[in-house]
Amino acid sequence: MAIPLTTFLTTGTYDGFDIVERGVRGCQKRISPAYPNFRFQHLPASNGIYNPAGAQRGDTVRFPYADNSFDFAFLTSVFTHLRPADVSHYLRELARVLEPGGTLFATAFVLDGRSDTAWLDGRPVYRFTIVDGPARYPEGIAEAAVGYDFQWLRDEIVSAGFEPPVLHAGQWDGSPNGVTYQDILVSRRS
Repeated sequence: MAIPLTTFLTTGTYDGFDIVERGVRGCQKRISPAYPNFRFQHLPASNGIYNPAGAQRGDTVRFPYADNSFDFAFLTSVFTHLRPADVSHYLRELARVLEPGGTLFATAFVLDGRSDTAWLDGRPVYRFTIVDGPARYPEGIAEAAVGYDFQWLRDEIVSAGFEPPVLHAGQWDGSPNGVTYQDILVSRRS
């Protein structure tokens, strides 16, 4: 996501982090030298798919930024790989690092009834059959794909200090009218 933004973000900074250390090192090597306002850090959070040996649980990490540091934060395909406690914690950390009025843009697999019968109609869709409270997973490793009950996700976003999110439906459930593959949630910090 950083590379396309290099031609648009000519003032200010881009500060990104990821739990995949190899990817962070690649960004530091290829992007930061040409665009010094683009900085990247490794966050050693554990995840069953992307960082099983991570030093910290996702629900305990502190984002490596000061309070009220940013006016915009985006997460693409992050909540789709986190368990509920991690999502709740990440939302609180996002509220901490975003300034009041700052914008949150996050993608997710939102379970709001649209996908419940999509597979019966022959539309390609994840079959979220394993239920874990507000989360659902397909068979296999939980963090491979996680879908969330919309009401729970909405309540967590608001509880963390954001306005109720606007939901833009994606195409992951076989719908041809989605903006992008995953659903998009947009909110402002209260």
